[in-house]
Order: sequence, then C-alpha cells, then structure tokens
Amino acid sequence: MNATQQPATLAPGYVVLRTLAWAVIGGLFASMITSDFSTILGSCLAGAIAGILLLVPLRVMLYLANPNVRKEHGYAGIRRAVGAGYLVMVPFAVLALVAQLFFGWDALTSFAMAGMMAGSGAAGMEVSKLSGKPLRNVIIGVIHGFGLSMVWTVLMLVVQANG
Repeated sequence: MNATQQPATLAPGYVVLRTLAWAVIGGLFASMITSDFSTILGSCLAGAIAGILLLVPLRVMLYLANPNVRKEHGYAGIRRAVGAGYLVMVPFAVLALVAQLFFGWDALTSFAMAGMMAGSGAAGMEVSKLSGKPLRNVIIGVIHGFGLSMVWTVLMLVVQANG
C-alpha cells in the first residue's frame, strides 16, 4: 500500500472542528427565527447531531459503491475519509458566522449549501484516494450534497411559511 492509499487519519481536534461547524450552522439557523439564547444553544446541539447523522447516508453509499476500498479499509476507512473531506465545511461555517455577526448579512443559506456541496464532493474525492473510482465517488458526493441542499431548502421554506 503506497502513501496515497492510506486511509485519512484525523486528529481528534479536526472532528471537533467539523462538529462545531455544523453547530454554528444550526445556531445561525435558529437565530433567524428567534433571539432566545436557550433555543439557539439547543439548535447548536441539534446542528452538531445533524452533522453526524447526515453524513451516515454518504458513508453508506460510498461503502457500497467501493468494494475494493471496503475490502481493504473497511467502513472505518470510509468514515475517516468522509470526515476528512467534510473539513471543508469549517470555512463556510466561519464565513457564515462572520457575515451574520459582523456585517449583518443574511448569507447563511448560501454558505451552508455551498459547504454541504463542497464537503460531499471532497468526501467522495477522499474515498477515491483509497483506490476508489474517482468519477463514481464524486457523483455520489454531488448527489448527497444536492440532497442536503434540498433538505435545507425545504427547512427554509417551512421557516418562512411559519415566520
């Protein structure tokens, strides 16, 4: 196994950063609806949990689509690769936070959807580094990112209809 086929290894701090990025997205989403601190804090927790749960379908699809990677690295290798790819969500969350707090811009949807699409595509590429099929994995990532964007859009429509 050469260096490009090693599963991505992440320091625990990276997992925390990725989880915090999802928590920021969740908190900013709640702040669009309410200014109640406990509700925003609860939404941060919900965002962090969603960031964990929403990556499961991507991991499973990539696991099923890559028998060679599955055989050589198992689910843990794909989980680490998806986690490494989703680190690109961090700058999008930071940009959304800065835009809202310092500039008063309502750019959360743009940054969240772009982060989800970029993260899913990057996760597919990380799995490809484990000897997977690049085109297949990127397409799976894009489909997953598109699905997350559609879920986000529906949530935004629900919020706007009830707000």
